[in-house]
Amino acid sequence: MTLTQIIQNLLNGLSVGSVYAIFALGYTLVFSILGIINFAHGAVFTLGAYFTYILMGGAFGFNGLLANLKLPIALPLRSP
Repeated sequence: MTLTQIIQNLLNGLSVGSVYAIFALGYTLVFSILGIINFAHGAVFTLGAYFTYILMGGAFGFNGLLANLKLPIALPLRSP
């Protein structure tokens, strides 16, 4: 494993861990104030994931209303 791969894996792990930490902070803040867990956070996270997938240039490949939906614009981010 080269140094570049080690650094890339480290940065990938930090970014995924940061997202998990933000989710946990959101749940913790809502639970500490309301005293109940608000599961609507999951719906917001899911919508964010779908919008990111679409903006990254992904297309839906299932039968239904959104079959082969693809936006004419995309974020200029690509994974190798």
